[in-house]
Amino acid sequence: MQEQGTYARYTREGSNEPELGLLMEAMADDAKGYMDAQRDLVVLAASEKAGRLVAIATMALGVGILLGGVLVMLSVALALWLGALLSSLVLGFLATAGLHLVLAIAFYFLWKHQLREKIILALINAAHDDD
Repeated sequence: MQEQGTYARYTREGSNEPELGLLMEAMADDAKGYMDAQRDLVVLAASEKAGRLVAIATMALGVGILLGGVLVMLSVALALWLGALLSSLVLGFLATAGLHLVLAIAFYFLWKHQLREKIILALINAAHDDD
């Protein structure tokens, strides 16, 4: 009796024997269902990674904008302070611009020789992390 329940999916009404055609149709339907589920899983995983990437990029952009504002304010304050020390606002702003130029050149060489590869590797590892 249990065999009848097991093979009921593969038998026609009124027949006790499973049919190969019904078995093949059921296998094809199961394979299609499996492929649909796999596709949905891949789409879900890709959507999750894209969502995490957008969240990280949004946070980095927000923090970058805020830090940029802080840097501008600190630079103006430094220029005004140096201008007071040098008795000329123009010299204070020129000294601050020179400092920024030296920092930019130092960052460029540091980026070119050390930081770029480390950051690229960190981003690749973060993208492939399975947390």
